[in-house]
Amino acid sequence: MSAANEAVAVAAHGEATGQPGGRSAQKDQKDKAGKTVKRLRAPAAKSVGWALVQAARLHRARVGDRLAELDLFAGQEQVVQALAAAGSMTMGDLAATLRVRPPTASKTISRLAALGFVERRAEAGDGRIVRVRLTETGLAKAAAIERIWDEVEAELLEDFDNKERRRLRKLLRRAARNLRHCRAIAGHDRAAACHRLGHGVAETFDKGRVQQRSGSAVELYQCRAIDRLEHMNAALDAQGSCKVR
Repeated sequence: MSAANEAVAVAAHGEATGQPGGRSAQKDQKDKAGKTVKRLRAPAAKSVGWALVQAARLHRARVGDRLAELDLFAGQEQVVQALAAAGSMTMGDLAATLRVRPPTASKTISRLAALGFVERRAEAGDGRIVRVRLTETGLAKAAAIERIWDEVEAELLEDFDNKERRRLRKLLRRAARNLRHCRAIAGHDRAAACHRLGHGVAETFDKGRVQQRSGSAVELYQCRAIDRLEHMNAALDAQGSCKVR
């Protein structure tokens, strides 16, 4: 172990045990050559976002443990909850609500169907459209999922009074609004860039072949597709749609 790493390890051990070399001792350490080595801290230790991510991961893990009791994996419960709220949905509507690709939604539905939680039926009058709904077993699972969320919520906020709970919920919603606003601005900038790129693609026909003078048609297509996706996501966020974690 190098002198610098050794100093960092001593500092970290001191923080955990309260012994000299940790936070209570001098802030910096010195290596064997007498040079000062700054004590490192955990990444983003003072970041609200870091704390939020850690809490979300622990919450997700706890919910996942409880879902295992219902023979469900994390993420599948959101499909069950969405169907319980809507009654029945097409595969396209379900994918849009969960903000996942249609093949991903189809794969999840196939797994839930194998468990007997959902059933698929062709749309009356149009056999090309398939609608999905919960079975009686699936409806019972939806009720059990709701209880699990309530119980984990109680564990999460065990030491919080009602005022603190309301304030935390309000602050998190404000933080979410801030990020949605930033995404909307980014989407607007991307749309403007796509518009400029579109003007840069000038095509002429020469002996039956298309020649591009400038720009890239492929990039334009990709840019427009991403732009449409961003606008769709923003609309779903505004509706409060659930998403797969």
